[in-house]
Amino acid sequence: MGRAIHRLLAISIHALILADPVGKTAYENLKPQTKKGILPTFELCWRPKAHNFEHSLEVLRAAATEHPFLLDIDKRMAPEPYISSNPKDPLADKLRYQQDLRAKRSFDAEVKKLLRPTDGFFNWRELVSHFPTAVPVLQVTNPNRDRQDVLRQAQLLCVGGASAALRITDVATREVCALAADIILSLDDPTQLLLIFDCGQGRTRLGQRSAFVKDALKSIQEAVGPERTKLLRAVCMSNSFRLPSHKGTRLSENYDWELWRQASVSGPLAFGDYAGSQRDNSHSSYRLWDYRATVVHSLPEGWLICRH
Repeated sequence: MGRAIHRLLAISIHALILADPVGKTAYENLKPQTKKGILPTFELCWRPKAHNFEHSLEVLRAAATEHPFLLDIDKRMAPEPYISSNPKDPLADKLRYQQDLRAKRSFDAEVKKLLRPTDGFFNWRELVSHFPTAVPVLQVTNPNRDRQDVLRQAQLLCVGGASAALRITDVATREVCALAADIILSLDDPTQLLLIFDCGQGRTRLGQRSAFVKDALKSIQEAVGPERTKLLRAVCMSNSFRLPSHKGTRLSENYDWELWRQASVSGPLAFGDYAGSQRDNSHSSYRLWDYRATVVHSLPEGWLICRH
């Protein structure tokens, strides 16, 4: 965790990747020169068919290489186990359901423990200490109630010149921006904190979403003053990728670069996206009986999607 954020942001492309088997495989198969040009955020998440929380950590350990990366938590709880309406083997299906339920309860309990603000989010700080090349994302469960614990979390994670990141969304923006300013003012070096302005998912309202970034960054700049403003490190992140529903081959335009260009009027921002994946609001354990083979090829202006 001793790597400085300004070194990390010499890389201008920032990718948000779930630390699941699919995200791990996709990252591992990147060309070495491509991997060097990406600063990934791996989100600790529920792993399908995992027996407990430790199995989910195994994927993260395997994905965490010698390359620097940011470490965060996917806040979604594990899904309710799938219930078959007409199982071939009722007894085996019942045992499978009970096993999945135990795994869900284990995972949910551990995530809730990591998000507990007690003693500056002690459990989260303890977990990230086992990943020496990771820069942790600060956890904020309630910016008003847990203000002192968030500040303590930041100060302890940044001891000795180490770095941390803070994700800012359009939820409780004013309160989180005030926290960001206080953290920056408390650090010896403002470059120790990376501001992640996450515009979320969608292909519309580009103006409103870029305005959120500009207003939020402006409020932080005004609070920390001109000298520290010069040293701020920030990334604008969004996701305009959508799951395809067509047949054949089509181009799906990428609107993330336009949103980034509009937001960058307020100051230098690195570019970030969700690594060409769309996130559902909640996990599901529903198992499809069929699927349509899909190939996605990235282009500068979008994604060329072929569905057989």
